[in-house]
Order: sequence, then structure tokens, then C-alpha cells
Amino acid sequence: MLIAEYRTTGIDKTTATVEMIALPGDITGAKEHERPVAPAREMLDWGMFDIQLMRPPNTDTRHHNHMFIKISPKFATRPAIMLGLTSLEADRGAGVRVQTTVENVHKHIFGAHIRSWEDTKLYRAGCTWLAMPDEHPHFQIGSFNTWDDPAWKPEKYVTHREVVFAHPYEVPPKVVLWLNKLDFCCQRNEHIMTFASGVTRTGFTAHIHSWGDTYLYAASISWFAYPDGYPGICSGTVLPETGTSDVVEFEKKFENTPTAVLVGLNKLESDHKSRCSFSIITEAVSEFGMGIRVEGFGDTVLHSAGVAYIAIE
Repeated sequence: MLIAEYRTTGIDKTTATVEMIALPGDITGAKEHERPVAPAREMLDWGMFDIQLMRPPNTDTRHHNHMFIKISPKFATRPAIMLGLTSLEADRGAGVRVQTTVENVHKHIFGAHIRSWEDTKLYRAGCTWLAMPDEHPHFQIGSFNTWDDPAWKPEKYVTHREVVFAHPYEVPPKVVLWLNKLDFCCQRNEHIMTFASGVTRTGFTAHIHSWGDTYLYAASISWFAYPDGYPGICSGTVLPETGTSDVVEFEKKFENTPTAVLVGLNKLESDHKSRCSFSIITEAVSEFGMGIRVEGFGDTVLHSAGVAYIAIE
């Protein structure tokens, strides 16, 4: 039986190597060896789904909407999938409730679901998904729900979870967090933010915060971790100091314009007296960076919004 861990070394813009280090308990006497690491685009799959694609005509307030999505045949086993909200429109005068989930996940297909409940009138909602090989030594995905905190209550405002990586990294990795469930009281403003702190080789702290008069019944997030410097991928967070738009400069220049830029909400500050809505838009994407806008619909009063992105070359 070979007991080993993988360590990433020699990463540059296009290639990297992995050392498989034999650990105590290796009874085969295997020696260290190296193998190339595939670029991110060859290891990951991604896409979007939207409530408008799931609903028949004239069913604008149906609570449960779903569709099946085909996954790339690159996965040998059932993948792990991360989700993040990209758009939302819920009418005022009722609670803002939306949840995105994946179910019936198989190697080449999964079920995508968008749900609302009780008196919520959900006119639109969209979601980004990112799939990776399960138990991959470099890419890791997980989730956190406020209900995971036994002491959680709507007026608590702050909760967190200590996340421990299944596979420790050689150096602290990059971590991306997206919101994928919101449940707000209709008589209070909608304020929420998620972020990571204390990122180390072995884990990090995932936070979900609300503030002001917000009554947050529940929220959930997905997180994605990958090695700092991994070829063909970079990520970041956009929190405009003023307004809801900003210019992003990638932390590293790509050789080519990214094949995809995946985005998800990580902060929302909206007035409950108007409809709660947003849509994340990326523009003018190049190998250097891009523009990001977050826009509301109709009478929405959107005080601020934040976006976490993943760019894949």
C-alpha cells in the first residue's frame, strides 16, 4: 500500500510539476517522481443556468424550477460542483428567498435546481456552476450554511466555520467564496457578505455576515480552493469603493484572453422598500483584466454589491 501526498512545485505560466512524496507507511519503497500538471481548463468544467430556461411561459412565480445539465466527459467519477448566484429579481412586500442546488449528480449529467418558498415572488435568478474531479489533490470544493451553526438565529448577524482541507497545500492556496442561498425578512434591508480569513496550508475560516437592521433567516455559500500560481487560472474579489462597478486587473497576465470568467455574488446591500434585484455583468475581457458591473432592475435601490471571480485561460 502506498501512502503519499502530492506537492506542487515548479509552477510557471504554462506548466507545473507535482512531487508524490512517500509518507510513513509506504511498504512499496516507492521513490519520489514528477508528473506534469494539466492547465485548469483541462481539469475543470463550468457553465450557467437560469430560471428563465427552466420555466414554461406564464409561470413567473413557480417555486421549484429545475433542468438537467450535461457535464464534460473529462470526469471519470462523479464531480464536485460549486454554485454561485449571478442574478436575482424578487418582488417587494414579500420575503427574499432563493436557493440554488445540484442534485442527482452523475459523471456526465446533473440536475440544477432554483427554489423559492412561502410568499416570495421570484421573477428571475441565475447561477454559475464550476465542476471539478472529486478528491482532486489540487482543487477542492465545499459549502457552509448558517444552519450549520447550532447557535444561529436571524438577529445574530455573524457566523463562521473553520474549514480543514482534505488535502493540505504546500503554501496557502487561493480561496473563492460565492453566495448561493438567501432568506431575508421582507420588512428589513437586505445586507449580507461572505469572505475567507486566516487562509493557511491546512484550511481557512469561512464567514457569513449581515448588519444593520437585517433579519437573515438563512444563507449558504460554496467555496473553491486551488494552489496559488496554478497554470491557467486566477481569481479575485471586486468590492467597489463607490457604486457597483469597477475595473479588474488580473493578478497575473494571461498569454491569451481567458476562455471563461466565472462570477458569483459575495456581497449585497439593498433597500427592502424596493424590489431586491441584481445582475452581474462582465465586459471587455482581455488577458490583462476586465470590467465588472452589478445592476438592479426596476425600482431597485442597490447600495453596494461584491463579486468574486474565477478567470480560466
